[in-house]
Amino acid sequence: MTSILADHGEFFPPDHRIMRADLGGGPMLDLGTYVVGLATGILGRPDHVMAQTIPAQTGVDGQTGMILHYRKGAQAVLHTTLLSHTPCQAVITGREGMITIAGKFFTPGPFVVRANDLSTHLVFDEPCSSYDGLHYQVEHMAWCIGQGLKQSPVRSLPASLLALETMDRAREAGRLFR
Repeated sequence: MTSILADHGEFFPPDHRIMRADLGGGPMLDLGTYVVGLATGILGRPDHVMAQTIPAQTGVDGQTGMILHYRKGAQAVLHTTLLSHTPCQAVITGREGMITIAGKFFTPGPFVVRANDLSTHLVFDEPCSSYDGLHYQVEHMAWCIGQGLKQSPVRSLPASLLALETMDRAREAGRLFR
């Protein structure tokens, strides 16, 4: 059984483009891609998606809490918001131990692997690169284009489509609670 806990929240003022529905605003189409992509990348397609969304003053989704359930007992508890800053961390747990990624889990940086009996752990200490680390995505995309590839060997089109499908399911489920 595996559990994933992840959040990604940042504060944006009302005049920021992420607050505009006509520009695809809201965290689910921006920040939420990271938490959902992490969960679906590790656990695959959820069997059931629950979500609750709180709208921002501009009408876009302001924050969404999600629970993704899997038949074999795994679940992901995810949160994204544009109403405040959050730790932006992730924890991946399993029968043998857990991985804790503090700070911006979606960029290169430190993490800790710890056995469930807490007797052993491994600390990977790399300075967090904040948003500067996102340049690796751009470099990889340029490499894929240069190689004539239609999709990345690191993150496939089906993996991206699964994350988008799951986000759509969460967005629909979140609307039911408004």
